[in-house]
Amino acid sequence: ALMRTAWQKVKYAFSDGDIRSLSFSILALSWALAFLPPFDPETRAALQGYLQVLGHRSDKNAAAIASVTSQHRRQLGRLSLSASALVHRGEMMESLAFGLQGSSTYTRGAEVDKPKLLIRARGMLVLCKPPGWEVDSVANQSGAACLSEFLQEHFGQCEFPLLHSVGYGFGFVHRLDVASSGLVLVGSTFEGLFALQWQKSVYGIEREYLVVSHGLEVLGLRTVEVKVKILVGKVMRTQTGDVGLPAASYLRTIAQLLGSAVAGCRHSVIAIRIHTGRRHQIRAHTRAIGHPTACDGWYAPSATTLFSKGMFGPAPARAWVRTPRWDGELSAPPQELEGQVFTDVAPARGSSAST
Repeated sequence: ALMRTAWQKVKYAFSDGDIRSLSFSILALSWALAFLPPFDPETRAALQGYLQVLGHRSDKNAAAIASVTSQHRRQLGRLSLSASALVHRGEMMESLAFGLQGSSTYTRGAEVDKPKLLIRARGMLVLCKPPGWEVDSVANQSGAACLSEFLQEHFGQCEFPLLHSVGYGFGFVHRLDVASSGLVLVGSTFEGLFALQWQKSVYGIEREYLVVSHGLEVLGLRTVEVKVKILVGKVMRTQTGDVGLPAASYLRTIAQLLGSAVAGCRHSVIAIRIHTGRRHQIRAHTRAIGHPTACDGWYAPSATTLFSKGMFGPAPARAWVRTPRWDGELSAPPQELEGQVFTDVAPARGSSAST
């Protein structure tokens, strides 16, 4: 009965609002059924097929809208050319210069490496995101360079309307924290986006990360299944505890690092595969086991503090310095400040490991 009702809704969903609402509902239902196996194969195939129909229909709608938009822009362009003939040449050149200076830039004034397009397949893209860029599938929360603007600079709105649609998160399938680097999956068409989101919802995409953490984590495998909840405030952080959403991470320590500017400083390189994809899940889970991520001003505990001879000088141009942790301390410095700021090592609370 549920699948018959779903199919009736799919058959008559043609507006963008109806398609968006129904596709998100199908993805949420698919995630819930996959989270509590077994997932009936016939139900699974039917839901996947419904998403494909909705994606194909959205692409047809978007193509029609893009065609009308293109015609409208051409008309505006002709009007603009007619008007420009009446403008003094000096004023026109001044206007052009102002337009170039006022154009948006995805670097936000900072010197950051540019992303790279690694794969361009039918309806899908794979980007390599360097540090300093925000995967802004929702509103930009950090002031960092926006990955959506990079995409929009290289893919026009008429041919790729999804990459310009804030309602669908500009096609991003998942997020990466601003300070991290790695691969980002993007849907360049609605059918491609829904296909990728479907795989993510049914755990068909394995997400693995390499993380440098404070302290010496035991070599080998560890499973962390600790609930998380988001603390809403000026800055949203994720906290672990007995109350919250289920979250699971699988950890394997692959290296232990000894020695730094301060004797006794220790770090671990941990490969992490996440089963769920909660906000800041990795940072919250590594903190929970006493090995918070290095150079993390939001999640490293007060056991790691910083001191410098030039404390009275201007603050380094890094957000981690100006962002206090829950307990008011700061985390380990980035590489560019090596030799200026040092780590004072002390035992972590609730852990025998040094952090």
